[in-house]
Amino acid sequence: MSLQKAAKYIALSQHKKALPSLMKKKSFKSACISEMMKIMARELHEVKRDKQCPLSNENSNLHEAFSYVQNKLPMLYSFLSTSGLDESALLLVFGIILYSSKKQLNLVQSVIGIMLWLSGAKREMFDQMHRWGLSLSISTVLSAIDRSRNKFDIKVTNWKVAWESLTTADSYENDVQIELMEDLQIGDSDGENNENSFEGIQPKQPDNISMTEENGRTNDNDNWILADNDEQQDALKNIGPSGDNGGHGWTEDNGDGGDNGNKQQQNALLLLPEAMVVEENVTVGPSGDNNEIDTSTFSLCFDNVNIKTIARHETTTKRNKMHNMIQAFASKDRIPVSHLSTKTPGADSFLMPVDTFLPSKTEMESIKDEYKTMIQRIIVQHVDDFRDIKVADHIYHPYMAQSKKKSEIVPLGVYDLDESTIHDAIKIGEIMQSYVPKNITIPLFGDGLSCERINDAQNSRISETTFCDRLEGIEPAISEWHKRLLFIQDLFKELFNGSSLTEAGTLCHAKNMLGFRNLKSDISQSFNQATEFIDIVTSAYVVACAKEALERVGSQQQSPEEAFQFVVAEVLRVAWHPPNGLTSEEKTNNNNEDNFEDSYSSDDEDANGTTHTLYKYCKCHEDRGGMMICCDNNYCKEGQWFHYRCVGVKRKPMGKWFCSDICKHNLPTNIDNKYEYTKALLWFGLGEMVRHDAIKENDGPRMIIHWKLDMILFYEKNHPKYFVLGHRLISAVNGSASDQLKMQLMWNRTVKVSGQNIPQDLHMEHLNEAFKRSIKAAGGNLNDTTIQRHPEQRHSQMLSVKDDLIKNVDSFTGRRKYFRKHGAVERKDDFEMLVDCIYSDKLTKYIPGRKHITFPAFIHDPNLHHHIQFANRLQKRQKRNGAQGKVKTRGPLLQTFGMQICIMKDFLNNGNCSGVF
Repeated sequence: MSLQKAAKYIALSQHKKALPSLMKKKSFKSACISEMMKIMARELHEVKRDKQCPLSNENSNLHEAFSYVQNKLPMLYSFLSTSGLDESALLLVFGIILYSSKKQLNLVQSVIGIMLWLSGAKREMFDQMHRWGLSLSISTVLSAIDRSRNKFDIKVTNWKVAWESLTTADSYENDVQIELMEDLQIGDSDGENNENSFEGIQPKQPDNISMTEENGRTNDNDNWILADNDEQQDALKNIGPSGDNGGHGWTEDNGDGGDNGNKQQQNALLLLPEAMVVEENVTVGPSGDNNEIDTSTFSLCFDNVNIKTIARHETTTKRNKMHNMIQAFASKDRIPVSHLSTKTPGADSFLMPVDTFLPSKTEMESIKDEYKTMIQRIIVQHVDDFRDIKVADHIYHPYMAQSKKKSEIVPLGVYDLDESTIHDAIKIGEIMQSYVPKNITIPLFGDGLSCERINDAQNSRISETTFCDRLEGIEPAISEWHKRLLFIQDLFKELFNGSSLTEAGTLCHAKNMLGFRNLKSDISQSFNQATEFIDIVTSAYVVACAKEALERVGSQQQSPEEAFQFVVAEVLRVAWHPPNGLTSEEKTNNNNEDNFEDSYSSDDEDANGTTHTLYKYCKCHEDRGGMMICCDNNYCKEGQWFHYRCVGVKRKPMGKWFCSDICKHNLPTNIDNKYEYTKALLWFGLGEMVRHDAIKENDGPRMIIHWKLDMILFYEKNHPKYFVLGHRLISAVNGSASDQLKMQLMWNRTVKVSGQNIPQDLHMEHLNEAFKRSIKAAGGNLNDTTIQRHPEQRHSQMLSVKDDLIKNVDSFTGRRKYFRKHGAVERKDDFEMLVDCIYSDKLTKYIPGRKHITFPAFIHDPNLHHHIQFANRLQKRQKRNGAQGKVKTRGPLLQTFGMQICIMKDFLNNGNCSGVF
């Protein structure tokens, strides 16, 4: 009956109605299934023979694979699509079928395996997934990863090539040769030969050459060169008069204080692309594809990572060992710099006024405004009376939009090199130099020790003849996180004492009250806890001071805005106590060290009425130099600072030292040492908060101003490495570096991985911690081979590949990665308890005669005490940097050029041609 019914429908060409009747016959159903399987088998066979199949190509994406399946496997796709599965599930089924028929068709299994490995799945998971056909085996996955990570730095290579293509300026070597020939004088202006001059060789002017700029004259002296071609002629026109530096370098103060004070902000605006120069307080940035400046510029960062392996059984050949390695990454610049010049100023640009390295009046006012803004935010957040007041959430700068973008970071892996040895430091420099575009210098960020070692490596290669061999493509640049670490460590050394546990208002008492048990004396081991703790305690002091100011407002008829401004001013009065002798109001003659004279000397008259200038330190009143010690009575009338030999001290004593029994027992009674402690805590605490805020906002000029202020701290607290590196950074952004490098050092000091901007060296610390956690699996068997094979080495080089893989999967599945936000720790009750403690003890009010038992003679003293020594040290650094700059830019070429002249002279005089060819 069913066959007759089916025949009737077929005769009427109604095949859809005939098919159900035919399918009731088992023979017909079996025949259809058999024929469909033959068709699908032929399709699969064709796919297996196709060498261009995207399912066997690791570089394919899932969209390509799914389109290929639809076109090449129509029967199988039609059969499976009736199941109602979405595209991702269908591709998984196709992947299992194809993988079971041919192991090389494993794109889906490779993607799943790599994702499992990146998520830290164990070997047992890989084995089970492999048996189900869902993943490759662990060994095959690692092979796929190794093939993928062979191109881990392809992005950096592409950036390098793109940057080189954007560079239109003449090469560095040509510029240096032109400057060399320009400045090559055989003998001084008075006719005497220089120490390094070549005897008998003098530049001579041809009769038919007039001394004009068009014919090669480069300055007002008698030096000249003749341009051989149009390219050199154009290069000559770009060389300005001596002292001009082609528009690079610093400008001296005209005496009004304000112009020079705002120099840092002016330099920042001058470095803006023309389309991005805007009015003050306006957020700008590329607002579309048409205005966006395409940039492929980048910077590098590295740090040492040390691992100690413990031998289970020590022998003469197998012992505990410390492995010193380094890890690095490259980060693409978010702020464009490719439009700026790469020309490095001359050596004279290193010679700057001493005031360049200290905050000017305008810059100190800007720091004061930062303190004020931070105080406003704290009061609005914690004082109920002012919660409706609107305050600035951000301190705006011209690159706010770009600073909010996520950074593009490419890890460069781990290298088994010890940066403490000069041989390995040179190798590190060569590795970093290999990523640098030709004849361009880029920042190499790191901590103080790493920068110092790279600088040593550069000095050891300074006599090489090429730009790359001299490692001049990398500029060791100190970053922000290690400086913050140093700042907080000094804060704790001055204000934290374990014996002050019961003294209300001290850091030790607050630590115990708030329950910060994990806060350690070594801040580097508990940095996050330390910063959170300092923020809470500082905010508590600000709120307590605000409550005390509100009492004085009382019942006065003031608007909330007026009361708020009064309270903020009162808190700022307590907190703002900057170092003395910094602003132009307190100094004159900004161009030499005489401006420091009043700070270390005083005038005195003898019996005859003759005025003498006395050195106001020590009993001898003579500037004899040498080591000095400070009397711990801050109101010492004998000189405060004393030469070791004048007071019979051979080495620095432990604990407090007083110059006499009078200073030891006769401390001033009108001093409130508790109030002094409060002033110090607010000064340093708010200082840490504004420094952190500048980093979060990626505000380069603010960070540089803080470096200027911290130069005093580095000097007073004896941090010579950071003093040197701070001097080098400030010199670079004030004229000793090219405009392009200056822009990078100022505006691209941070990266944004997720959340907020962080310093580059802090992200490097995160990578190092991940490496140390992962490397534990290698146990004591740690060597070159295990480092290269170890998962974390693959992890560090697979991060950029991982991002592309996740984008591929998310794009195909249409699902975005879910980010879980960490909830803030609730400390409201603890905070209010600390505020009440500070307020009840009246620690924010001046009450003479009080003191903390543990800090009996504490005085807040952030001042610079040795002004002339400070100025002398800065000037020594400038002279040394200037000499190094001259040697770096001209020394190697001068040596080579001079040798060629001598060889040619020998050939002309004696006919000796050895060395000419």
